[in-house]
Amino acid sequence: MEKIKTDWDAKQKQHEEELHTLAAELKKADQTGWWKVTNWLRHLAKSNLKHLAYCIRLPDKREEPVLVQAAELVDLFLEQCVKGLDSLPKQTKRQLRCAKEADLDPRPFSRLQTRTSQEIYTRYWKRLIVYALRVWKSGEEKGETQEEEDEKVCNNEESEYIGDLDYITTLTSTSSLIETDTEDARREDDADNSVNDDDDDSDTETAIEADEQQNQSNENQNNVDRFLDARRLFPWRQGQRDLAARVWHSIESNAPVKDQVLAIRQFSKSFIFQTLYADPFKSPLVHFLAVLGINEETNRLRTANDFSYILAGIVYDMRVIGVELLLPAEMRSRQKEGAHAHFKEERKKYLADANNSVMSELLSLLAYAKNVAYQHLNTAVASWADKDKKQVMEYRGKRIRLDKFRNMIDGSVNDAEKLLWEKLMWTTEEHRRFNIDLDRIEDNVSDRNRNHNFINSKENAHMFKSTGVRWMLDRMDTSKQGSKILREDGKWDEARVKTYLSAVEKFRQLLLFCVHVSSGQPARGPEITSMRFKNGMLQDRNIFIIGGQFTTVTRYHKS
Repeated sequence: MEKIKTDWDAKQKQHEEELHTLAAELKKADQTGWWKVTNWLRHLAKSNLKHLAYCIRLPDKREEPVLVQAAELVDLFLEQCVKGLDSLPKQTKRQLRCAKEADLDPRPFSRLQTRTSQEIYTRYWKRLIVYALRVWKSGEEKGETQEEEDEKVCNNEESEYIGDLDYITTLTSTSSLIETDTEDARREDDADNSVNDDDDDSDTETAIEADEQQNQSNENQNNVDRFLDARRLFPWRQGQRDLAARVWHSIESNAPVKDQVLAIRQFSKSFIFQTLYADPFKSPLVHFLAVLGINEETNRLRTANDFSYILAGIVYDMRVIGVELLLPAEMRSRQKEGAHAHFKEERKKYLADANNSVMSELLSLLAYAKNVAYQHLNTAVASWADKDKKQVMEYRGKRIRLDKFRNMIDGSVNDAEKLLWEKLMWTTEEHRRFNIDLDRIEDNVSDRNRNHNFINSKENAHMFKSTGVRWMLDRMDTSKQGSKILREDGKWDEARVKTYLSAVEKFRQLLLFCVHVSSGQPARGPEITSMRFKNGMLQDRNIFIIGGQFTTVTRYHKS
């Protein structure tokens, strides 16, 4: 029986490992339009998705110092490319942004609005460079030549693959084995009802065999070549191996940073300026997209809705790198009509939707993915657990009582109010606190004068006469805690000032949360964190008093 259990566990483990491998053939019902457009299923067939996802991860700081340096060089190179956009002519940036061969986009190509988005897009290119260098280094360590790798591809295509049907057959065989062993055991019990020492010896031998199988399994796992599929699938183009070697050796030899960036620059160029014909996966970049489409967390391929933003990031990287390669920023002042004419010709070949370019392939995928994403309906994550009373909500399977949610908001408001009065305004006694009647405040929302708000309005001056900075200074001077901030020699106590400013920061965080959850539909981070209480140089304020209500109005903006 122990052997049966051990065999079952081994088969179960084998099945779990097989789940990481993409089946060679899938049901037609599973192959929707997105999979037919990308052809990922054909390209990644028989490949271990877990191993491929492992190959494109960002480098480990301790174990992969060369790749860490390569990633930092990509950061440096991309930042140089983005900075160069500022000095480009406006018409050139309009050409660069447009996908069509001869048209101009109404908006010029530019740096992304937020630094976070810029870092995310840069991360995609870092993963491409790191992935290619890993595959190259793995091939070097294996001592494989291009001819040997081509032969391995043929052998792999002829190798036997264990799919779902084979697994079902295996389970059936295991079930038959269990039934047979059970029947044999019954016959032996009928023939001999006594238990002898041979049974103990048999159990011991079974346990030893199980341990040996486990040790063999662990040994096989340690010897697994996680780069096998990556080496088999990666389509090196002419000269790219030498460029990868140049990047690696320039980092290993600690060459000048300028030379290392130049190596990254030329390596990046080899991925963009290529021509495709029958098979798009002859492009390393198109192959990389297929690997990037693996979601390691779910062990599935990404759908169009989950991949469109990644495609947009890669397209952005290709454009910003392409224009820097064709019109280097450091030579901008010397670039005449001939340089820009050359840019137009090269853009038509490699950076527009035409001429069998890599960019053309990506733009086609992006257009399809965006169309699917626009029509995509998100899976419902929230619903009422009690549809009649509507007092309990389910969010991702977890139940949330609305009364507790309201209590959380009330508690946060009370915490913010307590922090404001006691820590920031040094007023613990309630009778010393004041109230402002919002119904009496007049707020002219159409007043667009710079620095205007409802506090400094003439109509409301009498309401804030006894408050403000002078009131705060008086409280600081008369309160026990506040008076300690200013020393007897008239200088600020630096440690106490830092403590006070830390409390101010905590209050602002609480205030942000309270506004976010109690002011209607929540806004995005860049919109709510850029709110202002008074008119600025270019933008109006976002906080008003309307009908005795404190009102926040977020401004939608997107680059």
